[in-house]
Amino acid sequence: MEETSVCSECGGRIVVAPSGERVCSCCGLVYPQDNLEFLGYVERYHGDVDPETFLPMSVRGQNPLGTLIGLPGKFLFTDASGRRLNPRLQALFRKLKILHEYSPGLTKLEGRRRALRLLRKVVGILKLTPEICQDAMRIYDQLLNSMPSTSYVILAATSLLLACRIKGSKAPVTLQEVAETLHVLGHRVAPRTIVKMAALAISRGIVNAPSMRRSEDYVDKMVKQLAESPMLLLRMSKAGVRSNGYLNELKKTALQLLAKAPERAKSGKNPYTLAASAIYAADRVLAQRSGREPVITQALLSKTLKIAEYTLREHWVKIFSQTAAELAEDR
Repeated sequence: MEETSVCSECGGRIVVAPSGERVCSCCGLVYPQDNLEFLGYVERYHGDVDPETFLPMSVRGQNPLGTLIGLPGKFLFTDASGRRLNPRLQALFRKLKILHEYSPGLTKLEGRRRALRLLRKVVGILKLTPEICQDAMRIYDQLLNSMPSTSYVILAATSLLLACRIKGSKAPVTLQEVAETLHVLGHRVAPRTIVKMAALAISRGIVNAPSMRRSEDYVDKMVKQLAESPMLLLRMSKAGVRSNGYLNELKKTALQLLAKAPERAKSGKNPYTLAASAIYAADRVLAQRSGREPVITQALLSKTLKIAEYTLREHWVKIFSQTAAELAEDR
């Protein structure tokens, strides 16, 4: 944070937070700001509208609260130690929370500002490109103008999911990852709610239906996740397997297995779990070719990629075992 001046309320330092807001480091009071980055977004995508109308209310001379108070929809407040506040403070913070969350000041424009900030945080956590955030905001604008009035959090989550689906393998993010990231940020949105909103948007023609996610889209991301597993690195070291060459071969072999596996056997299977099973089978192929024990176990894969072990076993037996045996013989 960068120090700028002194708070007029408590005399504390006013600092610039990572989010770009100017806040008091002692009492948390949020001060007006130019918010040039947000104005740049307005000028790019809403050039026919006065950009000043998009600014936060505090910049336009009004004085709304600028900080979230607890989780959305929760009205039981505790201090930093987790102790419940006394009745007087409970009543005070309840009133402030209601004013903040349900006041008429939370217009579509204010909701858009909050959605933009939320999307940037989610994109950062999921390590996606800024382009995905821009695409999600374009979809958000389309949904906001055409869909039933709903929470900006749900619209933002739906927009991000659709943007990732449209990008395909360039943004291999699952629905569960989007929901879990929102949960970490204090927003509890059920995955089925996001799916329902996305299906409604597609059925009404608000956005074009993205292509179905393929198992191949997940392989590269999964191999990178495995490369960060200390357990896998240890097992590779004991087996005398070199990291870079092995991981490249693992990815290549998994893609070959997915291409050679019978379409009828793959039909109706979750593409994410199918990709993980292909990686498990690929390791067994490489192990057989090298005359060593496999380095990827079902338990390791299950823990790293959050997939049930019985699913890996079922896919191995019913889909990949025969294909893997044939591929292992083709050196």
